Amino acid sequence: MHESTPQSAARSFFDFTDATAAVLDLLEKQLPDCAVFVAYHDEEAQLLRIVDFRGEPLYGIDNGQTMPLMAGAVIDHGPVDPAPAILSNPAVREISSFIGIPLELNDGSHFGTLCAIANVAERFVRNDIELLTVLGRVIINELDRELLHQELQQRNEDLARHNRRLRVDAFTDALTGVSNRRGFERALAREWKLSRRGTVESYLVLVDLDEFKAVNDRFGHAAGDEMLRLCAQALSDAGRETDIIGRIGGDEFATILVGCTSPDEADIYCHRAHARLEELLLDQEASVDFSSGHQSLAEAPSPLRAMELADQSMYWHKRRRAGRGPGGADLVSKITGGAKGAPRKPAPIKRAARMPEKAVASPAAKRNEPAEPDAQPSDGTSHAVRQPKR
Repeated sequence: MHESTPQSAARSFFDFTDATAAVLDLLEKQLPDCAVFVAYHDEEAQLLRIVDFRGEPLYGIDNGQTMPLMAGAVIDHGPVDPAPAILSNPAVREISSFIGIPLELNDGSHFGTLCAIANVAERFVRNDIELLTVLGRVIINELDRELLHQELQQRNEDLARHNRRLRVDAFTDALTGVSNRRGFERALAREWKLSRRGTVESYLVLVDLDEFKAVNDRFGHAAGDEMLRLCAQALSDAGRETDIIGRIGGDEFATILVGCTSPDEADIYCHRAHARLEELLLDQEASVDFSSGHQSLAEAPSPLRAMELADQSMYWHKRRRAGRGPGGADLVSKITGGAKGAPRKPAPIKRAARMPEKAVASPAAKRNEPAEPDAQPSDGTSHAVRQPKR
């Protein structure tokens, strides 16, 4: 037995009414002294619905009229016999001849009956029966074609949606919901090109959680996963809609500050992210901190070199927080490869204004404020911020 779902049945009803119109137009001309219509079988509601009645009102049948299906109208899951429901209805009258052709789809489901009635006894002859049988097949073919088209369309939409989901999953970190390393590197290559062309200046920020292994060892990996999720949220909340956040390693994150024009703005972003992370950790048993460093994309000769310079800046910050890092001038010499105290000047580029920042519940300053007094002095390459110890 073939069964249709309520969704397919409802959808098919509207296609069913469209498919019958041309056939009923033809039958009206071939059987001018009769009434013709289609009875749609709503087996779920146990109703017979009259579809597109063509004939005189003397029969007491109207478009859209419903009649309860009689007991025994469906025999062994076969076609529904509409005659008992129609002929026993008190509103129906003057019917002396009745002919019905079951409409069965190619999948075996039964949707209705093509009917003709007359107020003359033995009105219908063999030619009339053959005509209705052929035209009933026309209705079925049209309905099958429409249903097949809808099914193919639905499958194509499902496939397209599945492919979009796969593309998103391929570039998204499953744990945190931000870009994974593959997705972030694609975005970094794109933004680096735009910065080098002078279209828009951007900064790369690298973040590394401090003592993250201790959290896993003491509180378990579930707590460690929650710390990673909260860090990703803090980095997202501290930025703007156009900024790109990624998880590029186990406990390493990165942000592309699109439209960031100075190291001071990058410093402020790091402070905002740090403050937001502290807020998110208030009701957590475990706690983490992070070190960060940043690098102008316009001043890096390649995306890979931008990562290396930001990484050096971030580890200088981590070492300085531990009390064993070099001074600012030493860092300039180490990162730029130049003489101590003689940093490389950045090449001039077209400045592009950053959009207004997203509001987050943080006392941090706006990005256009100067760097805090204890931040590393601007050297035109890479800078690390000093976060307050918790």
